[in-house]
Amino acid sequence: MGSRSADNENLLAWQNSTGGKIGSFDEAAHKSEILFNCTNGVNSLDALALIDKVNLEGKILVDLANELEFKDGKLKSLASADNSLALKIQNAYSDTKVVKTFNTLNVHLMVDPSAIEGPHNVFLSGNDQAVKAKVSGLLGELGWEEQNIVDLGGIETAVGPKMFMAFWATLFASGKFGDNAMYNINIVS
Repeated sequence: MGSRSADNENLLAWQNSTGGKIGSFDEAAHKSEILFNCTNGVNSLDALALIDKVNLEGKILVDLANELEFKDGKLKSLASADNSLALKIQNAYSDTKVVKTFNTLNVHLMVDPSAIEGPHNVFLSGNDQAVKAKVSGLLGELGWEEQNIVDLGGIETAVGPKMFMAFWATLFASGKFGDNAMYNINIVS
């Protein structure tokens, strides 16, 4: 796991509890085949700029991030039809294979889709079919059933789930679902 600084308290606590390897963002990128962007989206491009571009070339970057801010004590999404973080990342790092997924889900639901009953969907956007197939495989390993993984198309389609995140934040702010916000959508046709 990477951080801006290798002596970050949260990073050290994670290492102590898991035995995992830690380092700077650049060190983590250098040693990894698949990277996960789990930063607050408003800081994602700045965090990625701390990585030597050579350590991103040819790598898969799974982008989970959303551009969020807390305003007046509430979570606010900065999503708009003209603002796609995944597309900005793909444009800034054209030799990196960006896949947008998981950005519409609570962190617990990402790794345990059975945490809520019934079928529900996770979405993928990206330009490389083989890479999306690999990421779909990772989702399957986490318990996501193939029929519930929806490939939306190229990276430009990532704006759709990003816009849903704005609604997710509204649901969360309502306080009707508790602090864990365990809900998702199911596409029915």
